[in-house]
Amino acid sequence: MVALEELAFSASDLAQMRFAVSPMWEIAPSFRLLNSAATHPVHRIWVDQVRPRTAAAGAARGGPGRPGAGSPN
Repeated sequence: MVALEELAFSASDLAQMRFAVSPMWEIAPSFRLLNSAATHPVHRIWVDQVRPRTAAAGAARGGPGRPGAGSPN
């Protein structure tokens, strides 16, 4: 059984947040996961939602202008 929780933050809450670790620590593994052929079941829903968005934005497979990135190159 998987339990999902949702947290709601206001703009004021987010403006007052501080990160102990750089947000890049979250972005880099997330990007790697999106470009991976294998996805752990825990991440499946997120990956299925985000992959089309990154592809539409040209960020799939390394970003715009890179071969295989969904760009016209």
